[in-house]
Amino acid sequence: SADLTWTASATGETAWEVVVQADGTGTPAGSGTAVATTAAYSATGLTAYITYEVYYRADCTGGDYSAWVGPVDFFTGHCTSAPSSNDESGITNVQLGTTDFATTDVTYTDHTGTVIDIQQTATQNLQITFATGFTYNTNVWIDLDDDLVFDSSELLFSGESSASNPTTFDASFLVPATAPLGNHKMRIGTADSGQLTPNPCYNGTWGVTVDMMVNVVAAPPTTWSGATDADWGTAGNWSHGVPTSDQDVIIPTGSSITIGASTAAVANSVAVASGASLMVVSGGSLTGDITYTRGGLGTDWHLVSSPVVGETVQDVISNTTLATGTTNVNNLGLSTYNNATPAWEYYTSSSTGSMASGAGYAIKVTSGDVAFTGTMPTGTVTAATTDGTNGWNLIGNPYPSYIAVNSGTDQLMNSSSDMDTNYAAVYFWDASTSAYLPENLSNGARYVAPGQAFFVKVNNGVASFSITEAMQSHQASEEFSRTTDTTPMVTLSVADEDAVKTTMVKYFDAATTGLDVGYDAGAFNGVASSFKLSTHLVADSQGNDFALQALPTDAFETNIVPVSLTAAAGKEISFSATAANLPSGMMIFLEDRQANVFTRLDETGTVYTVTLAAAQAGIGRFYLHTTSSSVLSIGDIN
Repeated sequence: SADLTWTASATGETAWEVVVQADGTGTPAGSGTAVATTAAYSATGLTAYITYEVYYRADCTGGDYSAWVGPVDFFTGHCTSAPSSNDESGITNVQLGTTDFATTDVTYTDHTGTVIDIQQTATQNLQITFATGFTYNTNVWIDLDDDLVFDSSELLFSGESSASNPTTFDASFLVPATAPLGNHKMRIGTADSGQLTPNPCYNGTWGVTVDMMVNVVAAPPTTWSGATDADWGTAGNWSHGVPTSDQDVIIPTGSSITIGASTAAVANSVAVASGASLMVVSGGSLTGDITYTRGGLGTDWHLVSSPVVGETVQDVISNTTLATGTTNVNNLGLSTYNNATPAWEYYTSSSTGSMASGAGYAIKVTSGDVAFTGTMPTGTVTAATTDGTNGWNLIGNPYPSYIAVNSGTDQLMNSSSDMDTNYAAVYFWDASTSAYLPENLSNGARYVAPGQAFFVKVNNGVASFSITEAMQSHQASEEFSRTTDTTPMVTLSVADEDAVKTTMVKYFDAATTGLDVGYDAGAFNGVASSFKLSTHLVADSQGNDFALQALPTDAFETNIVPVSLTAAAGKEISFSATAANLPSGMMIFLEDRQANVFTRLDETGTVYTVTLAAAQAGIGRFYLHTTSSSVLSIGDIN
């Protein structure tokens, strides 16, 4: 637009007509745009770099008008800067980026016909060769807001060349991170003394002005390398420096990044690869959208949760190649667990809704990964829980970092008082065995991966489960992280033609033969199964099935562990066992009390196979023994 004003005559005129037209059109033949009260008019819809002419006349009322006054010309472009003289040969060459622009002995040169790319956040090379024999003050502007004015805020460089003849002056400048993308006019204003105070419209003596055209392109993504340390704010950790608010960030698999308490991190977007870990220490912050990719899904079911805030069900559905139902083709491979039914409830293509922080989901894809996009979660996340019919709740890690299950001062097992005492554990789905595996204080250090969900069985009346920032840590494993476990243990397995089920017994000095809360873990029973394997407590059994049982180390020879089996009649099943860290010479036997048979299972390749004449649904037939004696008999059993 152009703001036009004129001076009203002394006769008290208060109304006018104005015409703005292309230069050279001549005196208007018709009427113009009416203007009342104030002798001012804003002309809009103009084309840049065009000369216009203005005519105006007074409205004398009653259909009478004064003669047209004009033309008054104006130019819709940047101000002219054409110094009246220069020294010697002026500027002989300008190099912008890697492109040279030869310049003749003139005071103004227009090189806007060639557009040069410049990059946000980059230092742009600009070399000016002077052949003046005098020092020349040099200023560089870019009209970033394209308002045809070189504002003082758009002055990107000021300096002074040497008096050597010739001399090449380095006028390189930093392109602002906020520079709008696209083409913009750049002006180089130089003068012997007239540019000491930067003036983009300089027309005095002894100077040279050069106009150019630049195209601002986005800064390239900056990729985390962690070459220096784990701190977001360290420039040496990034391929293109610490991220700016307009910059995209890539965090590769295996990376571990901490945003410190005093760091206000920013980015345009943050792409976190599967297995990477991003953590914000209390007091720190991250502004910018995060996309966390959860990979390694294959085509099995997995339990996942959103490690960002603000993700929606419809976004995941539209961006993920979800499986579809075989019975109900409208069902998708994305579901929640409803403990009131209890059952899985599946989403469809029309489903919508938010994915709450700390909420867990089951997912099955036909190919590819699942990605969650939102903002960085901070503070404590409180996952809602309900009693339902069984107390099982599917919740998940709400952070793009690992959280501790049973390691350190702050861990999930600190909330064991909220868990059913028979099920004081965190239960993970193991897709390779189609089983829920408990993790608690009986295991070595365990961590929940970003985007990983798990089950907990809460006590009646517990309405929430808290996950705190202090539980976060960096780990190297993609699946829920395990450390080496040196605890003595026996894993008993049973297989049919379709599946393998396992149960575990571990041995501790301080364990008892009864319930050890936080060490024993009942078998997951939130979903019905016709083929199950577990144990019952050696003492004070309340009839509960246990997937993990802790026993004292001083009773290897005397503990007889009841094995609970659920299997259909007519099935052929095979038992096997593996041992770890048992005392030297300790052997594992399975007793089939119905067949009056003991089978040693700790030897490589040894199995006990039997065809069930009747369905099994609990304890009474099979028992597990550990002993250093090579001979067992019914007489050994009380």
